[in-house]
Amino acid sequence: MLYSDKAIDVILLSCDGVINRGGDNPWEVNATLEDKIVERALNKREVRTEIRSWSDPSVNWAEAGCVLVRTPWDYNDDFPRFFSWMKETSKLTHFLNPIELLTWNIDKHYLQDLENA
Repeated sequence: MLYSDKAIDVILLSCDGVINRGGDNPWEVNATLEDKIVERALNKREVRTEIRSWSDPSVNWAEAGCVLVRTPWDYNDDFPRFFSWMKETSKLTHFLNPIELLTWNIDKHYLQDLENA
């Protein structure tokens, strides 16, 4: 196991719309499928996983060995709250996606950086 001292080895980070989807939105269906594929692959290696929404107040982030940011697609609906959550949660658990990279990606100016490169 990755983090035997934690209740959950890896939280696959998503959003309420993907986890609790009620329709047939192709993006949400695909995200759900991809999350399940990642979860099964990790579970085969005895990695304890959960797929959780960043905005779920019932999650104890300190119980997670790490967070793998996958599909928190609603972050832009309340960006200040998401950004605050990300900074605070990164003090409680390890993010496999570096916070600096996430911040760079959230600020869509990264597209200009890529074009310039």
